[in-house]
Amino acid sequence: MPSLKVIPDEPRLQPLGDHKLTSGNHKLQTVQDDHEGNKKDVLFLSDEWGTSKGGISSVNRQLALQAKNAGYAVYVTVLDRPSEEDQEDAEENGIKLIIADTIPSLDLKVNLKMLNEAHQRYFPSLEKDITNLNVIVGHVPITSKGALEIKQKRFPKVKLYLFTHVIPQDTDFHRGRSYKLGDIETKVDTIIQQAEQADLIFSVGPKVYKKFKNEFRGSKVNENKHKEFIPIPDRSFFDLNLKPFAKHDAYEILTVGRVSNVENLKGYDIVAAALGKVATRSSDFKAELSWRIRGISDEDKDKSLEYIEKKLKSVKGNLLEIYPLQYGNQTQVTDDIQKSRLFLMPSRTEPFGWLV
Repeated sequence: MPSLKVIPDEPRLQPLGDHKLTSGNHKLQTVQDDHEGNKKDVLFLSDEWGTSKGGISSVNRQLALQAKNAGYAVYVTVLDRPSEEDQEDAEENGIKLIIADTIPSLDLKVNLKMLNEAHQRYFPSLEKDITNLNVIVGHVPITSKGALEIKQKRFPKVKLYLFTHVIPQDTDFHRGRSYKLGDIETKVDTIIQQAEQADLIFSVGPKVYKKFKNEFRGSKVNENKHKEFIPIPDRSFFDLNLKPFAKHDAYEILTVGRVSNVENLKGYDIVAAALGKVATRSSDFKAELSWRIRGISDEDKDKSLEYIEKKLKSVKGNLLEIYPLQYGNQTQVTDDIQKSRLFLMPSRTEPFGWLV
């Protein structure tokens, strides 16, 4: 059975059993026993294949590309038909998308139940599509339930790897909506129970890793199968050629991330309050001030802008221009960065344990 090893740029080998698995300056390699010559398949359970969404979608894409580069045949579930851009991206990278089998007249709204609870209905041909499956990858709490179900009921002999991305105690508290303490404990208990059934459990970022290293104490999770995963941005972000601004050039501030329903968690109230104060002093540095908000969907546009404008009520006239932008791909985001003098990440909590 093949295993994965992390190979740094230098010749020395590091087994995946080391604490950290990072995509920075490392390559994943398929290592097969001598008596096995068959190429193995990996199934990533996801709701989408996205080049313009952040968070779990970006991590899933990065992992899939790593597995493909390591020599695996890679399959990714998708609940809704991807955009032409995303479809082309998958094809160019050799990723095989398995799109949910929907009936437009009956399946009015795409949701995770299609994968977590009704995978037999929406993905009836997995066994035919993937003939040599070795590993199923799920994301906690998005597709981990479906990953467990599919392993137990359809592929009982394969390995199960789970990636956990959030700390419920942090995210629920900062979402700003009412919650019950018992609900948070239930979420944590569910993560532990799912981790106990996984062959490997990865925590994304040092903060999540340290938190669950402690949460797993007293559970059946073997500490040797709990790993830390640290994703890094695409190479294009490191190759940016940033040009200096003149003193009185336009002054654009950039934030990236959706607003609606996560305003408090993402710290948009903090940015709005700060920029409101700066805008009233914009005449002091004689620059046109604008705020580019990358990550607003058409469906949430009105609600998002209403929230921002409410928080900016102290700003009079056109002292601060607001530019709402849709989710962007890597090319668009790198272009945003080159046009901006300041990039803000005001989240009250996030998995990597640092705030910009």
